Amino acid sequence: MIDISKYKLCNVFAGRNMYMQQKTSFFKEAFSMNTFYRFLNSPKTNWLRFTTLLSKKVADIIVPLTSEKRVNAFVVDDSLSEPTSCKQTELGSRVFDHTSMKYRMGYRPMTLGWTDGNTFLPVNSCLLASSKESNLISPIGQYDGRSLAARRRKLVQTKGTEAMI
Repeated sequence: MIDISKYKLCNVFAGRNMYMQQKTSFFKEAFSMNTFYRFLNSPKTNWLRFTTLLSKKVADIIVPLTSEKRVNAFVVDDSLSEPTSCKQTELGSRVFDHTSMKYRMGYRPMTLGWTDGNTFLPVNSCLLASSKESNLISPIGQYDGRSLAARRRKLVQTKGTEAMI
């Protein structure tokens, strides 16, 4: 899991992808493409916990390098993300945009970030949809209520203040 995570992060920052690396024979990793995609698509991977632990490790490296006069703070942002079409996406809904004071189709990504006034480090995030049945655009699929995916679906439909906590 650590090797796959490192590989994915390095590719993001280097602007590379696995497909082109395999086509040009630059892919020299100890795992296959199927293993990589199974890991990314696994419903058992707790991405919220993973990103929180990763950002903690990065913050532990950054904090000693900054001045003690800087104030550390958490920032919560829930700006609207409006995809071009979410009619077929599960839990796609009409959400209220406080900037334009109108309902829009899409999701509100809520992001928790850490900042010292100069550096911003995203700690965690989740998508928020409407909790009202009348605002849902697409149907909700059937799922086992005990799984990690079920907890994420429940989190998507909570109010922003509750999801933040």
